[in-house]
Amino acid sequence: MAEPNLKVPKGRGTPVDSVVDENYMYNPTLEMIESLKGHFPPARLQIFRNMVEDPNIDFIIRMHPEGGLWGYMMHSMVPMKDVEYKFTIPVIPGKETLQFDGWVHPDFRGMLIAIEGSNWMLDRRRKTGHEAIVVAVRTKDRPAMRYHQRFGYQPVGTIQHYRVGKLRWNKVQMNDR
Repeated sequence: MAEPNLKVPKGRGTPVDSVVDENYMYNPTLEMIESLKGHFPPARLQIFRNMVEDPNIDFIIRMHPEGGLWGYMMHSMVPMKDVEYKFTIPVIPGKETLQFDGWVHPDFRGMLIAIEGSNWMLDRRRKTGHEAIVVAVRTKDRPAMRYHQRFGYQPVGTIQHYRVGKLRWNKVQMNDR
């Protein structure tokens, strides 16, 4: 197995409740986020810092036993505004949650990291009484589309992004749920 090039200090995160140590699931700390400098652009790191401090965001990272980052996943418990295109994906607080970001380190793709993480997050949402997870997936992102179809996700709407030079706008159309 290749060694990941993203390093997070071992034992610096807070183990997530009710998860045994061998799962290596953590709520990241600001110190963990700072250790990722050089691996993500500064704007992305700022988004991560904001997510760590937001009480409505469930931000989980999964670490390799030797301290390297395997991946991360983020859920919002409330409707959330997309920072790039400035639209809001509606969710029903307490019933639905929005999975708005997830990533697996390229060296570990194809090793069930995302599936194990998703199963873990689905169980976490069930325990808090949520009935559904809403995910925004770009239609051109075929691997993400296949991945979510395997989990039984159904289309509930479309988001069309438009860009002309510096101008950006979108059209959000949700089906009745």
